[in-house]
Amino acid sequence: MDRRWYYLALSEVQSGKIEIAQGRLKDSLLTDPGFAEAWMLLGNIYYNKAQYDTSSEMYERSIHIKPLPEAYKYLGHCYFRMDQCLKASAMYDKYLSYSMDGGISNLAGICYLREKNYVKAKEYFVQALLISDTFHVAHLNLGYIQFSFEDYVSASYHYRKRLEYEPDDKMAMNGLAKSLEKLGKLSESLDVYRRLLQRSDSFSKAPILSSMARLYRNSNNPRLALESYISAENLDPENYSYTLEKAMCYLDLSEYDEALNYFQLYQQERPEDGRVNLPLARVYRYKGDKNLCKFYLDKATVSNPEMAIVWFEMGEWHLRHGKKKDALPFFEKAHFIDPSFVSPI
Repeated sequence: MDRRWYYLALSEVQSGKIEIAQGRLKDSLLTDPGFAEAWMLLGNIYYNKAQYDTSSEMYERSIHIKPLPEAYKYLGHCYFRMDQCLKASAMYDKYLSYSMDGGISNLAGICYLREKNYVKAKEYFVQALLISDTFHVAHLNLGYIQFSFEDYVSASYHYRKRLEYEPDDKMAMNGLAKSLEKLGKLSESLDVYRRLLQRSDSFSKAPILSSMARLYRNSNNPRLALESYISAENLDPENYSYTLEKAMCYLDLSEYDEALNYFQLYQQERPEDGRVNLPLARVYRYKGDKNLCKFYLDKATVSNPEMAIVWFEMGEWHLRHGKKKDALPFFEKAHFIDPSFVSPI
């Protein structure tokens, strides 16, 4: 059968005469519908026009006639673009059975990652790296997966590898900083956050500053934490969580009037948030107001009954005020929730 029309259409596509090629293919396929390569070429035309539904139909017709490896790959791309990840990964699997392609392995990994099949995703990302280190973006995704597995050593390894190839990758820097924090390497984590801060725009800086502030607090440096929260709030003034965090810093600094002021400001905006009850009880304890301290401890037992520290501090309140017998049940409840809390009685 004379199929010169196909090669004419192919030449027209390569010359940018897309509409002419599309018309030629559609007309010729009416009389010669068994030509798999032509259906695939027509699918490519629709794909490049972002008409993925029509494109996928063309690739399916091509595969039905003859299982061309490239058609599986392109059909996978269509499903990927339509966010049909399970179908996309199935097509990529088919293609990879014919050809070891690192780029397609990486795409298959992304499909499984979107479906939260982390074990399968990890398999394909590792495969992509084994084929070629060109696909070093796989290190970024492997870092994310290992972090989700709580394997922070492996996560930090993959984030570092990604940064060897792409030193300005902000997602890798953020992932590395979080991994180092989980490993207790707070100083190293702060260094990475500082690098990230230098490479970020104004709005993106606020959550970075907030993360740095958390690290400063965990490093027993509430003054630097406070400064970071203030800087974050200046960039994102609508975020009321910074009001609460500033209050906590003032509490850490034993500046109880300032702490009380910011706790009350936060309560006005978020009256349903029970997180303020325990720290408010502490503020009033240090200010010497036993009644308000008890009032907020009572509220904390309602808003945060799962926290052992709430019950322990309730026991301490009773013990401080000569109610030893009443204190014991609270200490026992704290110990039941968290055995590391041991009754002082």
